[in-house]
Amino acid sequence: RTAATIAGPTVIGNPISVTSAVTTVSDETSLATSFAASLSKKAAPINIVPGDDPNESEPTEALNKKALAIVTRVREKLTGRDFIHEQELDVNKQVHLLILQATANENLCQCYIGWCPFW
Repeated sequence: RTAATIAGPTVIGNPISVTSAVTTVSDETSLATSFAASLSKKAAPINIVPGDDPNESEPTEALNKKALAIVTRVREKLTGRDFIHEQELDVNKQVHLLILQATANENLCQCYIGWCPFW
Protein backbone atom coordinates (compact mmCIF):
# COMPACT_ATOMS: atom_id res chain seq x y z
CA ARG A 1 0.00 0.00 0.00
CA THR A 2 1.11 3.54 -0.53
CA ALA A 3 0.86 6.59 1.71
CA ALA A 4 -1.77 8.01 -0.61
CA THR A 5 -4.11 5.09 -0.01
CA ILE A 6 -3.52 5.19 3.75
CA ALA A 7 -3.70 8.94 4.32
CA GLY A 8 -6.56 9.59 1.94
CA PRO A 9 -7.02 12.40 -0.58
CA THR A 10 -4.52 14.81 0.97
CA VAL A 11 -1.47 13.10 -0.54
CA ILE A 12 -2.89 11.74 -3.81
CA GLY A 13 -0.24 11.60 -6.46
CA ASN A 14 2.59 11.20 -3.96
CA PRO A 15 3.07 7.44 -3.75
CA ILE A 16 5.41 6.94 -0.82
CA SER A 17 6.03 3.39 0.24
CA VAL A 18 5.02 2.71 3.82
CA THR A 19 7.58 -0.05 4.15
CA SER A 20 10.42 2.45 3.89
CA ALA A 21 9.13 4.23 6.99
CA VAL A 22 9.12 1.08 9.11
CA THR A 23 12.32 0.51 11.06
CA THR A 24 13.44 -2.56 12.87
CA VAL A 25 15.01 -2.80 16.29
CA SER A 26 18.44 -3.38 14.76
CA ASP A 27 18.04 -0.20 12.70
CA GLU A 28 17.19 1.78 15.84
CA THR A 29 20.15 0.28 17.72
CA SER A 30 22.56 1.09 14.91
CA LEU A 31 21.11 4.60 14.69
CA ALA A 32 21.54 5.08 18.44
CA THR A 33 25.08 3.69 18.27
CA SER A 34 26.03 6.03 15.44
CA PHE A 35 24.50 8.95 17.31
CA ALA A 36 26.44 8.09 20.46
CA ALA A 37 29.64 7.82 18.42
CA SER A 38 29.05 11.25 16.91
CA LEU A 39 28.96 12.95 20.31
CA SER A 40 32.00 14.89 21.37
CA LYS A 41 34.46 13.45 23.87
CA LYS A 42 33.34 16.00 26.46
CA ALA A 43 29.72 14.84 26.37
CA ALA A 44 28.48 12.27 28.83
CA PRO A 45 28.49 8.74 27.45
CA ILE A 46 25.17 7.24 26.45
CA ASN A 47 24.50 3.66 27.42
CA ILE A 48 22.74 1.97 24.53
CA VAL A 49 22.12 -1.35 26.25
CA PRO A 50 21.49 -1.44 30.02
CA GLY A 51 24.14 -3.36 31.91
CA ASP A 52 27.05 -2.57 29.57
CA ASP A 53 28.58 0.08 31.81
CA PRO A 54 30.37 -1.15 34.96
CA ASN A 55 29.75 2.26 36.60
CA GLU A 56 26.04 2.12 35.89
CA SER A 57 25.11 2.07 39.59
CA GLU A 58 26.56 5.55 40.22
CA PRO A 59 24.06 7.54 38.11
CA THR A 60 21.23 5.39 39.45
CA GLU A 61 22.26 6.16 43.01
CA ALA A 62 22.45 9.86 42.20
CA LEU A 63 18.98 9.74 40.67
CA ASN A 64 17.66 7.85 43.67
CA LYS A 65 19.06 10.50 46.04
CA LYS A 66 17.35 13.24 44.04
CA ALA A 67 14.10 11.26 43.88
CA LEU A 68 14.27 10.66 47.62
CA ALA A 69 14.78 14.38 48.25
CA ILE A 70 11.77 15.19 46.06
CA VAL A 71 9.55 12.62 47.79
CA THR A 72 10.66 13.92 51.18
CA ARG A 73 9.85 17.50 50.16
CA VAL A 74 6.37 16.51 48.95
CA ARG A 75 5.76 14.56 52.17
CA GLU A 76 6.79 17.62 54.22
CA LYS A 77 4.40 19.80 52.23
CA LEU A 78 1.51 17.38 52.72
CA THR A 79 2.09 17.04 56.46
CA GLY A 80 2.47 20.79 57.02
CA ARG A 81 6.19 20.70 57.75
CA ASP A 82 7.35 22.64 54.70
CA PHE A 83 8.14 25.81 56.64
CA ILE A 84 9.05 24.57 60.11
CA HIS A 85 10.42 21.03 60.04
CA GLU A 86 10.06 20.27 63.76
CA GLN A 87 6.32 20.87 64.11
CA GLU A 88 3.29 20.36 61.94
CA LEU A 89 1.35 23.47 60.98
CA ASP A 90 -2.40 23.63 60.93
CA VAL A 91 -4.10 24.37 57.62
CA ASN A 92 -4.80 28.05 58.37
CA LYS A 93 -1.19 28.78 59.34
CA GLN A 94 0.18 26.89 56.32
CA VAL A 95 -2.16 28.75 53.93
CA HIS A 96 -1.15 32.07 55.50
CA LEU A 97 2.56 31.30 55.01
CA LEU A 98 1.93 30.20 51.40
CA ILE A 99 0.10 33.47 50.69
CA LEU A 100 3.01 35.42 52.19
CA GLN A 101 5.44 33.55 49.93
CA ALA A 102 3.24 34.06 46.87
CA THR A 103 3.00 37.81 47.44
CA ALA A 104 6.65 38.40 48.41
CA ASN A 105 8.44 40.77 46.03
CA GLU A 106 11.49 38.48 45.90
CA ASN A 107 9.34 35.66 44.52
CA LEU A 108 7.17 37.81 42.25
CA CYS A 109 10.13 39.42 40.51
CA GLN A 110 11.46 35.98 39.55
CA CYS A 111 8.13 34.93 38.00
CA TYR A 112 7.82 37.73 35.43
CA ILE A 113 10.88 38.89 33.53
CA GLY A 114 9.30 42.23 32.64
CA TRP A 115 8.41 43.10 36.23
CA CYS A 116 9.77 46.59 36.97
CA PRO A 117 8.76 47.81 40.44
CA PHE A 118 10.50 51.15 39.94
CA TRP A 119 8.11 52.33 37.20
